Amino acid sequence: MSHISPAEFELESGFLQLERTDFSVTEVRHHLMATADKLGSPPQFVQGGRHLEFWWHVGERLVLVSPRRRNPRTSGPPVFELTMHSLDWQNLEWWASKASGLEHETGPRSLWQLAITERRYDGAGFDIMDWSEFFEVFTGLESLPTDLELIPPPWRESWWAPSPGGFGINFTGPELPSVTLTYAPGEVSMLLGPDEEWLTIPADHLGRAPRFIDLAAVFAGQTATGALSELCFINENFSFTRWPQGPACGDPDGPPLDDDQPPRTQSLADVRRILADGPDPAPPRARRSEPEEATRPTLTPEQAVDACVEMLDRQRGAQRPSARVDLVPGRVERHDAYEFAGAVNRLMAARFGEPESVTASSNGHSVRRWRCEHTAVSLSVLGLRGLTIDIEPWDDMERTFTD
Repeated sequence: MSHISPAEFELESGFLQLERTDFSVTEVRHHLMATADKLGSPPQFVQGGRHLEFWWHVGERLVLVSPRRRNPRTSGPPVFELTMHSLDWQNLEWWASKASGLEHETGPRSLWQLAITERRYDGAGFDIMDWSEFFEVFTGLESLPTDLELIPPPWRESWWAPSPGGFGINFTGPELPSVTLTYAPGEVSMLLGPDEEWLTIPADHLGRAPRFIDLAAVFAGQTATGALSELCFINENFSFTRWPQGPACGDPDGPPLDDDQPPRTQSLADVRRILADGPDPAPPRARRSEPEEATRPTLTPEQAVDACVEMLDRQRGAQRPSARVDLVPGRVERHDAYEFAGAVNRLMAARFGEPESVTASSNGHSVRRWRCEHTAVSLSVLGLRGLTIDIEPWDDMERTFTD
């Protein structure tokens, strides 16, 4: 097992001390650059899909930083929380297979990838074979214009060359001879042939029809019979090292496509109306209930670690070990949570050695995870919602990174 570097512990502490979930695009860039300073270089690459992730390879360790949007698109400028993950290099092959995400039950983890200092895991992107995958891809790409904004400008220099068709997707179909999408920071441009009409779509106008501009529904609406095979992708881009691949033009040897009907369509007239008037207003959000009264830990740090060892002994030999101790079963004051977690962390490290992975978020959540043969022991601080120790199969480590 590799050793966690002081820089990783420093990052963990720094992310928890942020105590904010309202970072602007500019502030996110600032923290990404500060992370690069601490780790000694810019990240090797950035990828997006379900989440935006910046990847650093630091010696035998892997560090990921993920900004996640917290507010709805129609509520003003985007705001984000920041999360960092750190894990052992020996899990890189496992993590890379999860990153491609083609078999993940909630959809592909990585739809696109851009090299910043290193081209790694190059290869074909997610293959679109039916309408379900087509809509899944474009739902995942709704955040791409905002994701591109979050990449600090100095990190874009190696690949950013905005040109029609060079940084996006080209289509042909029966109703429109050609469509070119060009993704750029903050917007998507759509060139419609043969009249070469340009439509510029701001990032906050992208979403699900009918309230937003739903690009998958727009393209589905340009087919004559609703068959995906009527659309023809020109799979060219000159920037991404991974990008979704659609049915290619004139490929008689290509795999058969599922030509079920699309789930929804949207007309170009609707697109023009939303661009002119803006997205329909969002329904009112439910008011949050008042926070419950804070509680204190039910065990001392020493008792917590003893309970963890007891659970491990009871679970030994189980095919899928699973157990939890609620150290604070309800709301907890932040200072109390961190003070108690710090004491437990020190005792756990004395018992099990250094943690194998750490996770920390600006929303106050943190996880340290130790590996005991094929079992994972995790100490989690759930923001203001309590502290837990969990025992689970090591293979379930994915939950830490995808929640």
